[in-house]
Amino acid sequence: MLTSRGEALRLARRLLALARVPPGAVPTGSTPPSLSGPVLGIPVMSTLVDEAHFWRVPMSFATALGWERRYPPHGFAEWGSSTGSQPGYRTGGLGFTVSTASSRSAWSPPGGHERDPG
Repeated sequence: MLTSRGEALRLARRLLALARVPPGAVPTGSTPPSLSGPVLGIPVMSTLVDEAHFWRVPMSFATALGWERRYPPHGFAEWGSSTGSQPGYRTGGLGFTVSTASSRSAWSPPGGHERDPG
């Protein structure tokens, strides 16, 4: 169990560093305006540390989600996914989990986002 916010932030950053991004991905530095929250929803828990990074990738939305499925963070397995759309954009996300003898942790990448070309 984490005993401080600092510990939780360090763990969140360590988990985020495990994320693999497709070749040619470029960090955007900001949250897409149409992504108002986590793609997989907000976990129901008393404590939460949310650390997110966003990248622009040189591939289609479906190809990017497929790439993330094929290359999960090392040692993690997919536990869920979500996709959705609104006029002008689509969202998608994958959730990953790892089990150890002493704990169970869940990690969710920032999620996919694509503006419709039309």
